[in-house]
Amino acid sequence: MSTVLLAGCSQRTTTTLSSSTATVTPGQAVTLTAGVSAGSVPAGSVSFRDGTTTMGSVSLSGGTASFTTTTLSVGPHQLSAVYGAQGVWGTSTSDPVTVTVQAVAARSYLALGDSLAAGTGASAGKGYVADILAYEQGRLSNLLGKNISCGGATTGSMLTGGGCSYAEGTQVAAAVAFLRANPGGVAFITIDIGANDVSGCFLGGVIDTVCAQAKIATAQTNLTNILSQLRAAGGAVPIVGMSYYDPFLAYWVGGNQTAAQQSQQASAAGNAVIAGVYSAAGAQVADVEGAFDSANYALTGSYNAQVVPQNVANICAWTRMCTNSDIHANDVGHQRIASTFQPLIDAVVPS
Repeated sequence: MSTVLLAGCSQRTTTTLSSSTATVTPGQAVTLTAGVSAGSVPAGSVSFRDGTTTMGSVSLSGGTASFTTTTLSVGPHQLSAVYGAQGVWGTSTSDPVTVTVQAVAARSYLALGDSLAAGTGASAGKGYVADILAYEQGRLSNLLGKNISCGGATTGSMLTGGGCSYAEGTQVAAAVAFLRANPGGVAFITIDIGANDVSGCFLGGVIDTVCAQAKIATAQTNLTNILSQLRAAGGAVPIVGMSYYDPFLAYWVGGNQTAAQQSQQASAAGNAVIAGVYSAAGAQVADVEGAFDSANYALTGSYNAQVVPQNVANICAWTRMCTNSDIHANDVGHQRIASTFQPLIDAVVPS
């Protein structure tokens, strides 16, 4: 550190500088604290410099001054504090302190699944995967999105192909290749799969429970295989799967209350199996079934001025089923799905 005695002044000053941290990432706060000492407590201000550029000046209080910045660019910075002469106190400059801003390597959010993951039913550029990505990009630096979902996908087609074209042959093979090509570069994975396996058992207002049970058993085996391959390729990369809402609750508004109730019961049973597979693989489960209040038959909802159970009202409000006989979620439904994933992702992927 340097000290200077001005002509006619009786007190030399000494300025020191400390930093709250030596290494930061872009946008992270760095607090610099300067101390100025002399024969008496000096007054005046301290200028904080990045090389020769003054970042700001702060008045001394009790011989100290602090300055916080979040705008340092990537790379090393030689920071110093300069005390300007004031009254009987001479000017002085601290020794430099080095603070390095390290660039954050890009990481990816890998999304697998069916038409819901592809954003079907949502406005252009929307969908629960897009909503999750936008939210997490506000929390995780340099997060990129990699969505390899396929409309119409089943657990079977995810494993053996069909429906969409992948250079690797199948959706799972594409996911495995991406994980292996980016070791440590995937922040988390989301997956929704299984609805198309059983949806054919729910058509025409008739719920074929025997069909549903057989299809969910096959989905259970396939999903176990899918998650095993993802774990082998991605190691401990966090995986968050989801249960499904039941679009066939909409049968209620068409007067087929029995089919609506049978559908919800079969859907709940299938979701329980899927959730068990995810949990066994160490994956988190986004409870979309619960977020849609799928088992709530309280007569607190309405549709077209008709009193309906709350679960039916939710399906009519958050999907296109009651208006267009389309099982897909609308923008509101997709956002509700995303908000079910988000806290689970936040818990397992630190910012």
